[in-house]
Amino acid sequence: MNKWEELRKPFKRSEIQWRVQRCGKKNGKIWAVLIPYIDARTLQKRLDSVLEPHQWQTKYFTIGDKGLICEMEINIDGKKAIRQDGAGFTNIESLKGAISDAFKRTCSAFGIGREVYDIGEVVVTDVKEGYPPKGENIVKVYDKNKGVMGWCYPPNYDVEIQEVKKDTPDVSADSLDDNPFLEI
Repeated sequence: MNKWEELRKPFKRSEIQWRVQRCGKKNGKIWAVLIPYIDARTLQKRLDSVLEPHQWQTKYFTIGDKGLICEMEINIDGKKAIRQDGAGFTNIESLKGAISDAFKRTCSAFGIGREVYDIGEVVVTDVKEGYPPKGENIVKVYDKNKGVMGWCYPPNYDVEIQEVKKDTPDVSADSLDDNPFLEI
């Protein structure tokens, strides 16, 4: 396997994390729409494990007061490749969030971690109410404004990313409030 293939190989299930994109309550049951992501540290570990320190670097440029552009250069066998992508400042830790998001997007521009986009949104209808158990791999589901507090396990899928789509109900995430699927 060459270095480009090593950089682009799919991440392990344990390296993919999930965050809540939307959540709510329907008929007394909590639902959530989850999206997968790979955090910046995991992407950095991949780059460091495949390449020497001098073979990759990043630079950041501001977009006024809107966000940042990350420029990444990868040099393999004397061939240099450069990609850029950007992200806006985030609501929590705005600069750190923008740096991390721009870095993740730039990695994706190289094909590193891009498989999470194939997973897409996953609707979870078996969210448990209350505080999550300690020491388990869980996703916290919380929305103070909607009075939602719960947790769920990460969506179950096999190494083949396409399996998620087979197990995911055919639900338009934009119309969850009107979705008959959620009426269990």
